[in-house]
Amino acid sequence: MSEISSFALLEDLARLVRKHGPAAFSDLSAILRNPKKIEELVSVLEAGASAGRRAKTYKSGVPLRRRRAPSTALGLPDSLAATTDPETEGLLSRFYEDLLARRVLPTLPELREFASDNGLKGAKAESRGKAIGPLIRDLSLRPKDQVASILGRARSAKSAKDDRSLERWADVILDRNRSRGA
Repeated sequence: MSEISSFALLEDLARLVRKHGPAAFSDLSAILRNPKKIEELVSVLEAGASAGRRAKTYKSGVPLRRRRAPSTALGLPDSLAATTDPETEGLLSRFYEDLLARRVLPTLPELREFASDNGLKGAKAESRGKAIGPLIRDLSLRPKDQVASILGRARSAKSAKDDRSLERWADVILDRNRSRGA
């Protein structure tokens, strides 16, 4: 096993510890002390290796055809599990939930404009739902400071309505509608 592969494996194990907690690893180590359980584990690992060899994959081991990523308990796509900074994960989690609830960028044109203005993926998506995943994945690959800055530029549905309301009042007060019609 190469040094890079070893570090990747350690990184995956760290994610599993965070996901399942240290108690699960303690329980697993106790189970592995039993020789019969080790035989069962070896069988499972061999079956997994065999199934992996039968699957059509790229050299990197990534399947040719990916399935839609299920949401985690936080409501985040699995791709965010790669986010190593808990603060960034928290920011993206709230943003993702706000996007799904349409509290932020409630329409496809607003979401496209936001993505385009910030150099994010999702600007060419056919639907709002299809734009959210690439947008979040792209943000998850960026540094925390950049993510915070970009998310600060997102307009909520409420503030967008307030802006339009103020604009309408300005039109009424300044009598813009009559001057446009004349």
